[in-house]
Amino acid sequence: VTKPFTGVLLADMVERGEVRLDTPVAALLPADVRVPARGGPITLASLATHTAGLPFMPANFRPRDPRDPFADYGPAQLHAFL
Repeated sequence: VTKPFTGVLLADMVERGEVRLDTPVAALLPADVRVPARGGPITLASLATHTAGLPFMPANFRPRDPRDPFADYGPAQLHAFL
């Protein structure tokens, strides 16, 4: 259910001029986070359409509690994965 809501929020932000679909993800993250280039920069559009080339799950995703797998995975882990 979260994917449609995320897409609607992205469309709303584009309509309001807050972002563009061709905005590189790297431009929205801290400068010290390195985003891989998969044949070009990863954009908001490529994330929304699942064409960014990122794996299904980050390689460093090892939840402590399988009942709440994302509880201990935060921005630091995501940035390290990228």
